[in-house]
Amino acid sequence: MPKNKPWEQSSPGRAPAGTRERRKVLIVCEDSKSSRYYFESFPVDEERIEVSVIGTGMNTDSLVEEAVRKMEQAAKSRRPYSDIWCVFDHDSFPLANYTRAFQLAKNNKIKVAWANEAFELWYLLHFCYINSGISRDDYKKKFREYGLDYDKADKEIYQKVK
Repeated sequence: MPKNKPWEQSSPGRAPAGTRERRKVLIVCEDSKSSRYYFESFPVDEERIEVSVIGTGMNTDSLVEEAVRKMEQAAKSRRPYSDIWCVFDHDSFPLANYTRAFQLAKNNKIKVAWANEAFELWYLLHFCYINSGISRDDYKKKFREYGLDYDKADKEIYQKVK
């Protein structure tokens, strides 16, 4: 019986019909510890997805520029990424940096995830709903309310939050 349906046909350079391609995802993080440790801890099906997490120590627009460089390197080596994410905080950088970062990401089909005011907000959202701004100083107080002694350099933070 012929394969008439588009999803049953294979195309040159694609995985055979009926199978899924292994996705390759890059996550480029602003900080070198907390968000990187968090994302590296996520359980993934390594047969279906390859996730690389890089902690750069860079911010906003320079972070997106680094993601673009990584994207171009991967394309040149014929191992392009399926998805690229940039993760950064809303620190005290000028608005122009954010505007440029978001535009550069959009122009290069890079996804952006940011936290107001810091990445630690993502941890707190595991415990409670917060829809108003709180400062970094308040994050640690909130963590203690939930019995978590937060340390930015803790490689086990994902397991503790989980």
